[in-house]
Amino acid sequence: MLVSNIGYVIGNGPSLKGFDLKRIDARYALGMNAAYRFWREVDWHPAHYCCLDDQMIETHHGQINALYEEGLVQDFFLHGRFFELHPDKIGNPAFLSLDQVSRHWHGRRGGRMGLAFQEHPAFHASDTTKVTTGAYSVRYMAYKGFSQIALMGIDLRYVEILPEARPTHGVGLVMAETPTSNPNYFFDSYQQEGDLFNIPNPTAHEGNLHLKSFELVRDDFTANDVQTEVLNTNPASLLAEAGIFPLVDVETIIDASTKDVQPLLGAVIIPCTQGEVDQIIANLHAWSEPSFAPIVGRMRDKPVLALVFNNAAAREQAQRIEKAFARLPVRRAFSRLEITYLDLEGARDAYVRTHEVTNSAHGYKAGPNNLFFGAIAHARKFGRYSFLMESDCVPIRAGWLQQLQALVPPSDSFWVMGSAYRGKDQIGKEIARHINGNAIYACGDPAFQSFLDNIWKPALQKIIRDKNPRAAYDFVFDYLQQDMRSDLEKNGAWDLWREHAHLFRYTDYIVNVSGNADLNDPQADIVLRALRSTTTFIVHSAPLALALRQAVEAGGAVPAPARLRPVRIPRAMPQAAGNKTLRFVPTGNVRREEDRYVIAGTPDSNYVMCVLKGAVEANDHITVSVTVAVDVSTTIRAGLTRHDSTSAYESSPFPTLTLPAGKHSFSLEHIFTRKHAACRVQIASASGDPIRIDIVKVEAKRQKNAARAPEEKQVELPAAPARQDMAEGIFHRLRSAAHRYLR
Repeated sequence: MLVSNIGYVIGNGPSLKGFDLKRIDARYALGMNAAYRFWREVDWHPAHYCCLDDQMIETHHGQINALYEEGLVQDFFLHGRFFELHPDKIGNPAFLSLDQVSRHWHGRRGGRMGLAFQEHPAFHASDTTKVTTGAYSVRYMAYKGFSQIALMGIDLRYVEILPEARPTHGVGLVMAETPTSNPNYFFDSYQQEGDLFNIPNPTAHEGNLHLKSFELVRDDFTANDVQTEVLNTNPASLLAEAGIFPLVDVETIIDASTKDVQPLLGAVIIPCTQGEVDQIIANLHAWSEPSFAPIVGRMRDKPVLALVFNNAAAREQAQRIEKAFARLPVRRAFSRLEITYLDLEGARDAYVRTHEVTNSAHGYKAGPNNLFFGAIAHARKFGRYSFLMESDCVPIRAGWLQQLQALVPPSDSFWVMGSAYRGKDQIGKEIARHINGNAIYACGDPAFQSFLDNIWKPALQKIIRDKNPRAAYDFVFDYLQQDMRSDLEKNGAWDLWREHAHLFRYTDYIVNVSGNADLNDPQADIVLRALRSTTTFIVHSAPLALALRQAVEAGGAVPAPARLRPVRIPRAMPQAAGNKTLRFVPTGNVRREEDRYVIAGTPDSNYVMCVLKGAVEANDHITVSVTVAVDVSTTIRAGLTRHDSTSAYESSPFPTLTLPAGKHSFSLEHIFTRKHAACRVQIASASGDPIRIDIVKVEAKRQKNAARAPEEKQVELPAAPARQDMAEGIFHRLRSAAHRYLR
């Protein structure tokens, strides 16, 4: 049965003469060899390209490379010789070599060139000597995922050696002069003086290489259960004469494939509030610079740039965005700018960043959560896929919009594709695998919209109500996985995962990192780290976005992405009286989850230390006032102790405190009997259950030469488990490589 996203393999035979290629949706088409000469004349280029003739590569490799550099063709399947001439394309996801998909050729050449082998049944060939560009173009389009492939211009009725051709070596030929009429191709200037090429059907292949190579495609697809139907549209082809593939009228296929077809990448969606207007304008200025440009050369089917504000309060400020877009070159990268205003107000628009308790059923992040759902619902009209790109996302390579378009092929489907957490902050294990909200969404898929309304949104509301009032929309799928039991006959969470897991995917296109934790790293250059991957085009980082904005607002030339240095975003941090600096040290089974520490209930070696730097003298009376915030009723133990592993242990009593939900202050004090390098506040769970707590403020006072306290029992604390650093290292490696395995 015909489908609307059928793929086209367009050969260059004379039967194609007079056909208007613009009737074919170029996104679904593959062209080959020297046909680019004609494409340039008619201003039409297919998304996919193939050339497996080593002699043609020698002649045309520069123009093939130009098709990529000018943004005219999306991806390429090429003879290995191209990569010897253009080694910079090795590892580029837009390029695939024959030497990567054939074990025979990977063993002979691909492996030593550093080309990674790509296993796919479409390339399982029973005879590896029968390689032609036309036949392997069919295999490539099956590899791309098309369920039907229509062949056009595949005639196979060659004049083997034209009068204008001269032999070179082996089966090679050179065109000594440009033919005035070329019977082998649909336009006469296909071959020109100086072109190298091979005899179409050498005697070594019994004079029928091309026909036999297509026959092998049919037989190999059947033997390897490749679920792709190949259709021949040319009744004059040798394929029809031999009955290798079903013959279908080309008009029938075109009619079926053009019904109700929408652009796959319909929009770039920026969910925003009034406070982000300056950053958005700075982004538009940066995107108008060559090193940040969304497209390089030309691009078909340009998406909408859609801004979705939380409410109409931003309407007046948004006019500044409209004016900037109208005058800046970036306008040429999008079909239009569209600004929409939701009606989020009051509790539905709240974003509680402090520690006050909210009784709202919408949670602390109601505003961002509702803005997300509103933006995704609005984007359904733009096409199947939209890219949600918050204002703190920074492109690090030109052509990022073209690469984004290449991530949404018509032959495959997913619901969400985004970044795993790639930063260095500690995050809760229950959200460690979450896909960040800056991602590609199948907004135009009714099934995905139904999933949002009936599963995603209700699940978030339940999580906020029962587990974590600070939960964000992009944590939902990870929270649902906590209830999975694959060992039970019936388990709703496991059934949900099995049914939908393949629709949620990681990608290296965008890298989601944290803020200050990455800036504290000895190798803090976020951009240079991301640039090591040739498939990364965008970094989600508020400090990096702030640096870009400051560079734009400073005037003058905007530095290239590799020269941007993230700017630390000021945050209110606890400070001790007397200008003492505080340092927070999680010990044992403790992790960060957003702005909370999550401390395991057992053993006693799980706690958070708040270290007050500066020596403590004997008879110093230290009094500390501590302010904490909790979301639910929580029982803790807290005390003041020395922070010096070389001296004897001493501490204040560790009272048990039961804290209702909200913000609370309590005091700790101790007269130290010995000199220590420093002292610390130590907070742990007192109930045996895990606790979630934020240390909001710590103030310390010192009274010197106080009365000596009675000698206290000296007890050394048990050491923190040594396996924590090992586990953190494993997690860091996994989150850096997740996109390679979980697609």
